[in-house]
Parts: sequence; structure tokens; C-alpha cells
Amino acid sequence: MAVRLPRPRRFDVCIATGGLLGGLLLWGLGLATRPHTEVYVLLPGRWPVLLPLFVMAGCELLRRAAPRTALLTGTAAIVLDTLTQGNLVTILMYTDLMYAAVLYGTPASARRIPRVTGLLSVAGTVVPFALWREPEALLIGVVTGIVAFGPAATGLIVRNHRDAAESARLRAEQTALLAEMDRTQAVTAERARMARELHDMVANHLSAIAIHSTAALSLDDPKTSQDALVVIRENSVEGLSEMRRLIGILRDSSGDLEPAAAPTLDGLGSLVEGARANGLDVTLDTGQGEVPAPVELAAYRIVQESLTNALKHASSGRVTVCLAMGAPSMPSRQCGKDGSLVVTVTSPYGDRDAPPRARLRRRSGRHARAGGAAGRHVRGRPRRLTGRQDLGRTRHTPRPRHRRRRHRMSRPIRVLVAEDQSAVRAGLVLILRSAPDIEVAGEAADGEQAVALARELRPDLVLMDVQMPRLDGVSATRQVVTERLADVLVLTTFDLDEYVFGALRAGASGFLLKNTEARQLLEAVRTVARGEGLISPAVTRRLIAEFAAKPTREPTADPAVLDRLTRREREVLSCLGEGLSNADVADRLDMAEATVKTHVSRLLGKLELRSRVQAAVLAQELGI
Repeated sequence: MAVRLPRPRRFDVCIATGGLLGGLLLWGLGLATRPHTEVYVLLPGRWPVLLPLFVMAGCELLRRAAPRTALLTGTAAIVLDTLTQGNLVTILMYTDLMYAAVLYGTPASARRIPRVTGLLSVAGTVVPFALWREPEALLIGVVTGIVAFGPAATGLIVRNHRDAAESARLRAEQTALLAEMDRTQAVTAERARMARELHDMVANHLSAIAIHSTAALSLDDPKTSQDALVVIRENSVEGLSEMRRLIGILRDSSGDLEPAAAPTLDGLGSLVEGARANGLDVTLDTGQGEVPAPVELAAYRIVQESLTNALKHASSGRVTVCLAMGAPSMPSRQCGKDGSLVVTVTSPYGDRDAPPRARLRRRSGRHARAGGAAGRHVRGRPRRLTGRQDLGRTRHTPRPRHRRRRHRMSRPIRVLVAEDQSAVRAGLVLILRSAPDIEVAGEAADGEQAVALARELRPDLVLMDVQMPRLDGVSATRQVVTERLADVLVLTTFDLDEYVFGALRAGASGFLLKNTEARQLLEAVRTVARGEGLISPAVTRRLIAEFAAKPTREPTADPAVLDRLTRREREVLSCLGEGLSNADVADRLDMAEATVKTHVSRLLGKLELRSRVQAAVLAQELGI
């Protein structure tokens, strides 16, 4: 099979054509490089000159497509041309082949060809002179250097410059790519910061408005309604202010308006004034000099974030913002030699809504008023009965909480409210206290305090927020359920997947949104207190869609756990996976509701689960 030669480039065709025509012109004029009388001219006459000329022109067609093949063939042609009277154009085309072989050839060829031609030039100079002892013999090496080494060295220089330019171009592209990545990360960080502000400020205000409006609508008490309207008014004004500020930021960053300048340290005054308008006692001390624009922007964002955190979490007192030039280990007012900018924001430590525990413990036997400080709890109440002992249960198997439900019916359901926003917490307490069968056992402003109060008060149920300082709601739920302190009903603003699945896997018995009406919230508390699970309808649809989206997925749990269950208990577990209540399970399986409760308690103990919601999640993961 014939070897298919690569297609020559247009510029190479032009060089080959021009060289061939030039050589034919010199041949027609009878111009040659040497007379026929030279001793090494073995093929005298005009016609032998044409063969090397045509071969060299053909090699020019391959100067970039196959440079090594073109150079080897051209070397044979130049040797043949040396045996004739010669043609100047043939020599010039060979020098171009040598140049192209180094410039367009492989890196190995680019390194070797200049070395070989250099050695040949030296040998062509030394050897003839040593043999003939004639000065004219040195011209052989000079001609060899001009024809071979000169073009090769020129090609190597051009190749090095080309590679350097390509490297510079790649570095420029990488720099542009990194700059684009930095810009994307900056935009993502800014969006994340705005999302945090929307959640921390606006969403919390709206949640407080929704809860207090629900309380005002559900309670027939003029004083309670008046207090709720005051809270609604305050939160609506603050929420509107935050929304205006965020809309202003979005509007300034849109493409419809002129590009706004990045915030600088000169804008700290207005930032501090806004914090003062929101109730903070802020003192600003600026003693910095000239700093670069990126440093100014970073310092402005640090102060902005610090004031936001102080507004949310700091206790009452003065907040000090100090900017000075110096090293971090130096005093804030002292200038350092390194020229660094030190930003110091000092605020009173502690939870602004959490009074000292010593004062809390003196408030025994009384309820804290609605909207009061977090951490207040009721003392002197009888603890829950532990129920009868099940002697047939093995020692290592966790005892289900559902056997103790029958003893709760004679007393109110004791609820611990864990919510970091005081306005939202006050509205929840207001709604819970409106029900005669529900008692607020205590209030917590963060996850750690919620776990500590659950250990101390042993409530029937913990109403848990997800996002809280010091310890988030999911981690707090896991601790409360693992220690079997109480059932947990998660109440949050957003029904994000990580919130829903995280809370359910942590052992929460229910999941509701803060826009739930008062009647539904009270019924949810009663449902979870009875030992049943409850999930918001919107979240339930999300869960169903999540499991239905992968009908052929592999079980994520070990199916061997089902070997511990009887056939009837497996049927009950399957019903729990469908979200059926005890009454619905009893109707489907044709058994008494008390028998269903017994089967639920037994399968929870055998599977070492803490709630029927976890049992439902396990059933879905097993695909039963």
C-alpha cells in the first residue's frame, strides 16, 4: 500500500514554485556555481543540474508537513548538485530546508541538527586544511557553515523565541482564567454574604411577623394582640430597612446604571450611623493612613460583618471599631513599621437575651413572661413518670419512649423552645401558652443552652430552630435524641434539603416551617408528643419527590436489619414508610390501634431507632 504524503501548505507551494522558476531562469541563462573543469564535477553539462533542482523544489513542498523527510531528501539532492556544475537556487532552497527542519521539526531534531551541522562545519574546516595544507581548504568549512550551520542556528533562535512567546501567551491566558475565577469567587462570596444577611435579618423579621400575626389572630386577648402588633410593627420596619439596603446594593451592581465605586473606609461613618440607628452604641476610631483599594474594601467588609454580628448576638454595651496602622501584636493606636492595617472590633461578650444562670435558678415555680429572656425555665414541676419496666427486654436495647406516652395524658405537655431570635421566640411562647394542655418549660437562645436545659428540665418536647449560634439545631437535635432527653420538633424558616434530611437523620420527630398557623403548630406539638411523626406538607412533597426520582436505586441501609423483625412488624414498618398514622395502619392491617402502637414500640427497639420518623426514613432507604 502506497504511503500517502501530507498535503503541503499554500506558503510552501509558493516557495517551491518560486524556487523552481528562479532555478530554471538561472539554468536558461547558463549561470552555474562552478565550471565544468573542476575535478569534483563528475556530471558536467547543463542537463544534470535540473535533477537536484526539481528534487529540492519537491522537498520544499514538505518543509512544514514533513520537515525531517524533506531535509534528508534535500541533503541527498545537495550532494548530487555538488557533483554537477551546480545551481545557486538549489543551495538556497537547501538552506531553507535546514531552517524549516529546526523550526518546525520535533524538539529532538531542533536540539540535534544544530549540533551535527556545527560539528560538520568544524570538521570541514580542520580536516581539509590538515590534509592539503592550503589556506583555500578552510573555505570548505566556511561554506559548510553558511549552508548548514547558519540556517540551523537561525531556526533554533527563532524556535526559542516562538516557544517563549507561546509560553507567555499561555501564562496570559492562565492569568486571565485565574482572574475570572477570582471574580467568580468574589461574586459567589458576595452572594453568599447577601444570602446570610437575608436569612439573618430579613427572614428572621418576616418570621417574627408571621408568628406574632398568627398569635394575634388566634388569641382573643386585646393586650396580647396589642403586644403582637407592636412586635409586628418593629420587625416590619426593620425588615423593610434591610430590604431597601439590599435592593440598593443589587441596583448599584446592575448593568442598567453607572458602575458604582467600591466601598472605602470613608464610608465607615455612614455604616456606623446605620448601626446606631438600629440600637447599637458604636464608637469609631480611625487612625489609618493611605492603604491600597483592595485593603480598603476588605477592611470595610470586615467592619460591616462585625457590626451585623454585634447587632445580632452581642449583649448590651458599647461597641468599639478601631482602625490603625501596625502589626497585629502592637497596640491599636501605635503605628508599626510593616505598614499593615489593623482592624479591631470590640463588643460585649455573651448572649444578649441570656441572663446569668444564678438569677434563673431563683425564679422557681413561675413562668417567664412572653418575650422575656432566653434560658428562663420552670422549677418545682414533677418530672415525667418513667413507666413500667419491661423485664423481657435485653439490657443493651434502647427503651422506646412511646410506652411512657400514656402517663402524659394527665398533665400538660412540657415544651422547651430553642430559638436565637428573641422576637420569634416570644411569639412561639405566646402561641404555646394559649393552649391549656401545653406548658412552656423553658427557653433557650442557642443550641448548647437547649441541650443543657433539656438535660436539666427533661421536657416532653423541644421546639428547635435550625440555625443558631454556638451549636446549630441539627447537632443539638442529635444530642437531645441520642441522650433520650425529649422528642424534637424542628421549626425553621427555610425548607432546604440539607435542613430537612439533616434534621430527620439526627432523629427529629417532626419538621415544620415558621409560617405555620398557630392551630397547626399546636396540633403538631400534640402529635409529636403522642409519639407520632409530623412533617410539613411542602416538605413531605419534597421527600416523596426525592425518593420517587430514583425508583431503581440501591438500598442505602443494610437489608439484614429486617431479619430482626417479625412479618407483622415488617408490615407496620412498610406502613410507616408511607407516612401512615397509627389509625391508618390499624385500618390497613385490620388490627387494633393499641396493637399498632405495640408493634411500633417493638420495631423501634429492635432496630435501635429513636422515633417513627427515623423508622419511616429507614423504610424508604430499604425500599420496602
